[in-house]
Amino acid sequence: MWTNGKPPFPYYYDKNTRSVLVDETKRPIYRAIVEKYINGTNLGHIAIWLTDNKIPTPYNIKPDGKNKGWSNITVQRLLASEIHLGYITYGKTRSKRGQVELVPEEERIKVMGTHEKLKTPEEHEVIMERLLKNRMLNPNSRRNIFPLSGLLYCEKCGSRMRFRVGENKKQGQHWSALCYHQYKDGSKCE
Repeated sequence: MWTNGKPPFPYYYDKNTRSVLVDETKRPIYRAIVEKYINGTNLGHIAIWLTDNKIPTPYNIKPDGKNKGWSNITVQRLLASEIHLGYITYGKTRSKRGQVELVPEEERIKVMGTHEKLKTPEEHEVIMERLLKNRMLNPNSRRNIFPLSGLLYCEKCGSRMRFRVGENKKQGQHWSALCYHQYKDGSKCE
């Protein structure tokens, strides 16, 4: 049973039955989000698509009633949520000496809820693999700017190196990694 708080998109809490139900007007939107992500659309493009189609966000409504628009992290949390698999997790946080702390996953209580499932375990596994892969890559590498973006560091000063694209008649387009680090005295790393 749902205990407290607002259930995630596209669910809503029905006070009469004391259960979590699916909002049928939002179901196709949720399925479109899942299918778009599984088929390769990135989080940012999904967020833009949702905002452009004027779909209200689940959480980002300002006090004046204006909708701020979807963000990458809102879409990511929606996709990663195990509630859509049918699970409800209790005891995610605890208070210790007035401080709220996260409880390790192995100590949480995770049970199968009575609400309707909206994605399959196979879909969830594909989503989580893709989210993990994206988390391990540098943002520039995810955008296919340079294969080694964020991975090369200067041997002399230890700063992250930047890429520069050059072009000449013999070689055509070529890349070079350069260190742009500047020391406190104003001198540059060579």
